Order: sequence, then C-alpha cells, then structure tokens
Amino acid sequence: MRYRVGVIGLIGVAGLCVGTGLLACGDKFLVAGRGARFQRGGAHGTPVLIFAPLSSTLRGGPGNLSVDSVLSRAGYHPAVAASVEEFSRIVKESGPSVVLVDIADARTVEKHMAAGPSGPVILPVLNNASRQEVAEARKTWGVALKSPASSDSLLDAVDAAVEQRAKARKAANPRL
Repeated sequence: MRYRVGVIGLIGVAGLCVGTGLLACGDKFLVAGRGARFQRGGAHGTPVLIFAPLSSTLRGGPGNLSVDSVLSRAGYHPAVAASVEEFSRIVKESGPSVVLVDIADARTVEKHMAAGPSGPVILPVLNNASRQEVAEARKTWGVALKSPASSDSLLDAVDAAVEQRAKARKAANPRL
C-alpha cells in the first residue's frame, strides 16, 4: 500500500513540475470556431484582373464579397478595371493570369486578350445560375463561379483557373 501511495505521489509531483504544456495538446481543435488554418498554395503573387464596369454584377462583388480583399489576403495581386480601355492597359502592363468577369461581359473581354496559353484564363461569374448554366459555362471556359459565392468558393475557382493556365502553358511548352 505504501508503494502505491509513493508511486501516485511521485506521478503527482512530476505532473506539477511539467506545467501546462501537456494539457494544451490538441485542445485548440476542440474550441468552436478555432480550427487549423491551412494555407492555400500557388497564389504567391499571381496577378488577377477583375473586370467590373458599372453595369456588371461584380460591382458589389459576388454575394457582397469584397473580391479584391479576399484575393489579397490569399496572396494574389488583384487589379480592378472599370472600362475596356482600362482593362486593355492592365492586361498589357501586368499580364494577369486570371480575369474575373461577369458572364455577360466574358465575350467582350475575350476579344481584348491574347489567345492561347500565354493569355489569361477567363473566370466567368454567373449570378443566381442553375446547375445546367454553370455546367455549360465550365464546358465553354473551363472554370466558372456561381454567385452568390463564399470566399472559399471564390478562392477555389481562382485556384482552379490558375492551375488551368499552368497546364495550358506546360502543354504548349513542355520545358516549363
């Protein structure tokens, strides 16, 4: 009996000496709203152009998101163009990888860009679209974003567009 009390006492003293470091192991995952934050890869300064003329539904952002701030926090370099002239100037200066555009303006934007793997990927935003409309847009453009959108779905769509551009460039020039 004395032996058991001695072992339990020794374990208790050792527990007090260790401190609270062992108590915190994994508890951050149990607190509501505080999970692990996983970093998105591939954004590292990729330029993204948002074409949002006055008539565009992107003016307020898809689902009232501040698109440029969401993209900035994820590591992208967003720029906003409100006119075709401004759009053309930004495309020549910064050479964006992705152009975020309302589906109604997608064909207009396409006319003012370089075609092929060197040009940016057009990411059309469809406002309150059906699944069939989104599927048709994905078939045409390769990627599409249904609005209203969460910040995660916006970033997922932009990540997919960046990946699509990288694959197209690699297919055109296998040495990259």
